[in-house]
Amino acid sequence: MSSPLEPKRGPLHRVFPRSAIDPRCGFSPVVRAGLLAEYLLSRRRRRCSRRRSSSSSPPSSSPPPASFRLLSMSGRNHLLLLRESLYSYCRAAQSLPSLEILNDGSLEEGCIERCLGFWPAPIKVFSAAEVWAAIAGKPIEANLRALATASPLGLKLAFILVRSAAGPQLFADSDILWFNDPAPTIAAELSGCPITVGRESHNSTNHYFAASFAPELLEIPGPNTGCVWSDSDLTISALLPEFLQHATVDLQEEFNEQTILGILSCREGRWLPDHVCLTFFSDAFHWRRRWAWQKGYYSCHYVRFMRHQFYRDALQLDGGWFRSLPS
Repeated sequence: MSSPLEPKRGPLHRVFPRSAIDPRCGFSPVVRAGLLAEYLLSRRRRRCSRRRSSSSSPPSSSPPPASFRLLSMSGRNHLLLLRESLYSYCRAAQSLPSLEILNDGSLEEGCIERCLGFWPAPIKVFSAAEVWAAIAGKPIEANLRALATASPLGLKLAFILVRSAAGPQLFADSDILWFNDPAPTIAAELSGCPITVGRESHNSTNHYFAASFAPELLEIPGPNTGCVWSDSDLTISALLPEFLQHATVDLQEEFNEQTILGILSCREGRWLPDHVCLTFFSDAFHWRRRWAWQKGYYSCHYVRFMRHQFYRDALQLDGGWFRSLPS
C-alpha cells in the first residue's frame, strides 16, 4: 500500500517492473518482455501527453463517421489496455464510430474522457446507475442485477443488452488490438443480424447451461464475447428472460455472460467471421508465434493470461522498443 505522502498515480501510470530483470523471479522471458512493454507504453503515453506531442495521437484529419457505435467497458486497472486498444482502432480505421464506454465505478468522473482525448468522434461515458435506470421495472432487471453483483461480466452483459436498443453496435473488450477496419465486413455481412459473437480456440462456457439450450455451443472453437455485434434490441428477445433465470442458479459460474450471449447467437444470430478477431490461447507463452496482423486478421483478443503479449504487440505496432528510449 502506498504511503499517504506519495502522490496518487493515475490509471495510465506503471512503475518499473523490477521482476522483469530479477534473476530470482520465476517469470518466463515472454512474460518479462510483456511487463517491460507495458511499462514503456505507459511511460511513452505520459511523456507524449506532457509534451503535447502530435505523435501521441492519430492524425488530426478525422475519418468519416461509421454507421455503428463502438462500445467497451473499463476501470482503473484496464484503462491503459483500453487506451491502446482504441488507439490501434483509430490508427487502422477508415471510418470512426462514436464511442460509448461503461465506467465500472473505479474511475473518477472525467478520467476516461481525458485519457481518450485523441478519439476524434463523440465519446459518451456511462455509469452503472445509468444502465440500471434504462431497464428499471423490466422483467429482466432483477436477474441482471444478480449477475452483475456476482461478477463484472454481468455488468458487461447488462451494458450490451441495454445499449442494443439504441441501434447497431459493436462491443469490444479493452484487451483487443486492431489492425484493420471492421466496418466493411460489418456492412457487407452483419448488417441486420440481431447478434453475433466471436469464437476462441477453447471452450469457456457454463457447460450445463449450454447443453440445456444449445449443445452445439460445447464444440471447439467455442464462443468468445470479446467482440459482440448486435443490430436489434436484445432486451426484447423472448428467449432472454429464461436464459437469465437459468444463469442465476449458479451465480459463481465465471462464464454465464459468455454462455448467454453465445446461446442468443446460436438461436437468433450467427458467429462473427473468423478473420475479424483472433482468439488463440496457444500463443500465450510462445516467444515466436503468429502475428495476427500478418495473417490477415482484423484484430486479436488477448485474454487475461495473454496480456503480456498485448503489450508486446502494442509496442511493436507503435514504433517498436527503441522509440521508447530517451532521445
